[in-house]
Amino acid sequence: AESRRPTNATMPAKKAHAAPPRMIVEIVFADDRTEHIEVREGDDPGALARRFLEKFHLPDAYERVLTEQIVASIAEDERQRQIHRDVAREAAASPMGRRGSRTSEEFMAPPPRAP
Repeated sequence: AESRRPTNATMPAKKAHAAPPRMIVEIVFADDRTEHIEVREGDDPGALARRFLEKFHLPDAYERVLTEQIVASIAEDERQRQIHRDVAREAAASPMGRRGSRTSEEFMAPPPRAP
């Protein structure tokens, strides 16, 4: 009897060293079950949505709204990352952000006022 095990030709290709997800989109079903979609750099939101719908046997009619949710999540993630970059850049540029750049005189209390 011939073995019916999948071969490399019939199995989806796996990346040898898949990059860690850039972000994870949480999907909550009507029955409060939660699933996740891992998004990596360069992923196509439409393809992610189609794979998710196939995996959970959901109607194709959900593809557009799921794709839009993934796109919105990616945009929000990028917005948050930009905010963090801006804050880090501002902190590095401020005198308090540069270690050892201020003199001890700058931290001393002002001299007492004459009566």
